[in-house]
Amino acid sequence: MLCIRDEQMEVLRDVAEQRFRQWLLVHVRKHWPVPVARIGDEQLGGFIDAAIARALEFGIEDSASVTRYVNLVMQLGPGFPDDSRIPWAGDLLRSAGLGEEQKVRAVKQMLRNVDPGSLDPAGLPR
Repeated sequence: MLCIRDEQMEVLRDVAEQRFRQWLLVHVRKHWPVPVARIGDEQLGGFIDAAIARALEFGIEDSASVTRYVNLVMQLGPGFPDDSRIPWAGDLLRSAGLGEEQKVRAVKQMLRNVDPGSLDPAGLPR
């Protein structure tokens, strides 16, 4: 019987997290070229790391939901959960009654009712 020690599991988790991070960097470069250009390639890794950390604070942990959250950050800026123009976004993300996928989907659904021109991405460099 194969036995994997805790230390080995930690290494496997770290490798999986790094692969996901690298995939996410490719994803945002492909799908969000304008915000990426504003952020700058040198800053992009830290920007993505901060977005992932913030997603985890909201209980968003699975890779698909983290990706959706990062897409929202690229669209709206990193401060969107605290943006007074869309206070419901932070409320939904902090809701204990919603699962992680439900949280990001609910924010995306609510954004359909918002004039896109009214939301300049707060926190993205000019």
